[in-house]
Amino acid sequence: MKPNIFSFFSGSGFFDLGFEQSGYDIKFVNEYLPSFMNACQYSREQIVKMGR
Repeated sequence: MKPNIFSFFSGSGFFDLGFEQSGYDIKFVNEYLPSFMNACQYSREQIVKMGR
């Protein structure tokens, strides 16, 4: 079972990605600024496309 993480002030999501690659499960993501949330979503889409 993976440890769970809640991510507050997530920025573009790369800090969360490091946790995921270390075996954690991100259960919740929160970002106050819409531009950073958009960047986070875009980054996730690109990572999925790359197959990682």
